[in-house]
Amino acid sequence: MKTLTIPVNEILESCDKDRLDVYGYKFYEWIASKFNGGIIVEAGTLKGRSARSFSRGAPNSLIISYDKHYRPWIKIELFDNIITKIADINEIGPEWFSKVDIIYLDINHHGPEEETFLERIEPHFKGILIMDDINDPDAYPGLYKMFQEVTREKHMLPNTICAVRGTGVIPYGDWTVKIDEEGAPEQTGTWGRQRYRG
Repeated sequence: MKTLTIPVNEILESCDKDRLDVYGYKFYEWIASKFNGGIIVEAGTLKGRSARSFSRGAPNSLIISYDKHYRPWIKIELFDNIITKIADINEIGPEWFSKVDIIYLDINHHGPEEETFLERIEPHFKGILIMDDINDPDAYPGLYKMFQEVTREKHMLPNTICAVRGTGVIPYGDWTVKIDEEGAPEQTGTWGRQRYRG
């Protein structure tokens, strides 16, 4: 087994304390740096902020950002290592994901499309999958329910370093994840930390 240890305090210390909104993006930079030189897939481009964070953390990686919709205001193609593609992530051949190190799944937040994607990649993917907004049953009840029902190893990051509505990390293949909270402050806000094991 390979262990990815996520050092909460180290990530927190690297953040600009006056900009709480950047904390999740610092986690993306950190995790990307652990796979620098690999392939990172972002499913759901929107404004491209996550892809830019992966690019900053892993300048030698290839970042491929998929979105169903053309978004003309997105300028992430200005980054040398980011490619944008207009495509439904659930229409990509699942065996291709065997080559990918990190998948960031941030699509429609309803649950069924995310569940379909997880089922399709299960036999092929061997890396780390990240999902945002998985711990807010009021805003995203379908996504919340879907994440609760994942039966494999899964973790929710402390909200001090992730999206305010919760960031989940699911290891595949030979990977396991350990969250190291030594020295980290208590988390704040209404969405609590839970650690899941399927």
